[in-house]
Amino acid sequence: LNETQYSVLALLFKMCDDKWLALLDVADLKAVLAWIGNEWKDQIGSEYWSISNTTIWTIMRKIIMLEEQGGEILFWEPSFDVQDLLRYDWTRWIINLLDVSDMQDKPHVFSTVILSLLDEIYETFPESWDLDKPKLVIFVDEAHWLFDNATDELRRQLEMMIKLIRSKGVWIF
Repeated sequence: LNETQYSVLALLFKMCDDKWLALLDVADLKAVLAWIGNEWKDQIGSEYWSISNTTIWTIMRKIIMLEEQGGEILFWEPSFDVQDLLRYDWTRWIINLLDVSDMQDKPHVFSTVILSLLDEIYETFPESWDLDKPKLVIFVDEAHWLFDNATDELRRQLEMMIKLIRSKGVWIF
């Protein structure tokens, strides 16, 4: 999504929070988008701000593209816990492997998984500058899956997220 579409999606989540509406899966998200585009449009304009139908349907198309690549599996409760990546057995660290080889022909799903993981790390890890060794090291094999055919917006988001999580003691190779 571009910045405008992303901010509309963020607003949608805030509205659902304010109205105690659960968004647990893709079907819920699509239903709320359709609802905002039709029946609820007059109500939200006064309480939040007006959202164009063009933006709503663009977001809907992006969600459908993600679904077509099997992306509905990305939305579940509860989400993954990045603290699981920091496990050790008292004598050594445990190496975690995330096998996404079945996503090589689904670039939108692959990019969403990686961005979700990086975002979760950024949101949960505390700031920790100048560490002697990192808290977490991430090696991304086949990184071209992230960047081949990626939009400029996706590249910008990935670069920004990678820069931000370095302050959390996370190194990405």
